[in-house]
Amino acid sequence: MNKPTIVLQGMLLIALACCFAISTALAQDFAKVAPNNVKVLLDNDQVRVLDVQAKAGEKVPMHSHPAGFVYSMGTSKVKTTSSDGKVVETELKAGEAKWSDAVTHANEALTDLHVLIIEMKQPKGMKKK
Repeated sequence: MNKPTIVLQGMLLIALACCFAISTALAQDFAKVAPNNVKVLLDNDQVRVLDVQAKAGEKVPMHSHPAGFVYSMGTSKVKTTSSDGKVVETELKAGEAKWSDAVTHANEALTDLHVLIIEMKQPKGMKKK
């Protein structure tokens, strides 16, 4: 194989890898990976509020959230699989609010689920630690 062909193949491979990485990163937005379950109620430079509803048995693929909190609109159970494979079942009670650090996970509703997720955004000009 001649040198220009090898260089061209290498460039094509790098371009494909970049496309895959970009699509994977974009696919991690909760509202994008679960559009049938998530409605964005508010999205500004300080906060994003999501109305999340799922029927028992529905699954949501791996996605990410910044730090924020979850407010449960009703009693429900959810199975969460973290990015490292750890599985946890959580019961949420109506009116309960829970803080969550930034997380990447997948979910399965074990019962019907209705929660509000309030994702905090870092104010512009603030430096990340």
